Amino acid sequence: MKRHVRNTVQLMQELGPTDEPDVDDGLASIQGRVSALADDAKMRTKLYRLFHRVTVSGLVYAAMDSFRNERADEYVQRLRILISVVAWEMAADSLLEDSVPIGFKPWDVAVPWPAAAISIAADPGIDRIELSNSRVATRSSPDGSFVVAALDRAELEAKAESLGFVITTMSTPIDDTVQLSFYDALPIHDEGAHPEMEGHSVTLGDRPASEWAEAMASALEQIGQWLPEIRAEMAILMQQWLPIGYLPEEHHSLSIQAAVGSSYLSLHPMQRMLCEAMIHEFQHNKLHMLMNLDPILVGPRDARYQSPVRPDPRPLMGVLLAVHAFVPVVEFFHRRRHHDDPEMSHPYIKDHVRALVENNRAGMDVLREHGRFTTTGKAFVAVLDRLERKQFAREIEMESS
Repeated sequence: MKRHVRNTVQLMQELGPTDEPDVDDGLASIQGRVSALADDAKMRTKLYRLFHRVTVSGLVYAAMDSFRNERADEYVQRLRILISVVAWEMAADSLLEDSVPIGFKPWDVAVPWPAAAISIAADPGIDRIELSNSRVATRSSPDGSFVVAALDRAELEAKAESLGFVITTMSTPIDDTVQLSFYDALPIHDEGAHPEMEGHSVTLGDRPASEWAEAMASALEQIGQWLPEIRAEMAILMQQWLPIGYLPEEHHSLSIQAAVGSSYLSLHPMQRMLCEAMIHEFQHNKLHMLMNLDPILVGPRDARYQSPVRPDPRPLMGVLLAVHAFVPVVEFFHRRRHHDDPEMSHPYIKDHVRALVENNRAGMDVLREHGRFTTTGKAFVAVLDRLERKQFAREIEMESS
């Protein structure tokens, strides 16, 4: 995790200029401050804590993706959001230079502030916004006076109209480790893994936030009961879950590589489905974090192979993502069955678990035959291979008993 945060900070410093002077000025100010804080042993921890937040790190990785692939318009848009978010977080954490506020035009989208569980949208008619340590100031015209407010939720809400802000609650706690977030600072973009989900947005559906939070808290409690090692890792890595509707007849969930610590999922009335989805998406987050640090695979990336869980051929990384996600799901069910959990005796559950085990075997066979891995990738896949073989043998033993 520490290595991933350090890499995020490094990527922030590698972002290049645009053709927009105001964006370039803001980027230069942020990068200069990041350099100063990184060189200060006393302040470095605060800096890393800031870049650990997925509402920051996700934007850094997304902006770097646009920069490296020369998508100029998208890069400018993502930089504007990133600069606003980092400046706000720095001001809230008192990480700016005391005598040098950061000023910019109104941001195009709402700025998320997870610490206060709010997002802040700015009226486009505002002439200028300035952030300094623990405060924000806005003015409506070049010759107008600034309206000043402390970076405090209550004061921002009280002065919202005069500041030209719209303050919205952006999250509610699921438990003391993770939030249910209603605002996505990094809108989902289709990376090819889930084309069926293109165009959907964050929504609670027709269910109240309290129902979502209670259901997910219960699922996390159950995961902690049967997979305590996974639950402990979740508490470290996962920062937010984003709702994408209530779907009683089916279930959708996904994670994107840029946003490590965040996943999207639909609410399902069956607790088992929610547990499975949360384990699955958490595993994607772990592998995405590793993918941000190491390529894992060597060789051509455009080759396609039969996936055990997708109807169409997938890249080898897609097969690896699938097996890695489903191995702990199988473990979840196997442990429950070993302890005579009544639900595990249902024929449907047995068939479901058997299918998962068979799919994992098929996926590992593809990886064993075609996979060429980096040194880190070899170590990673060796552990996965050992776990899959153990589960396959255990399933045969359970079926014969």
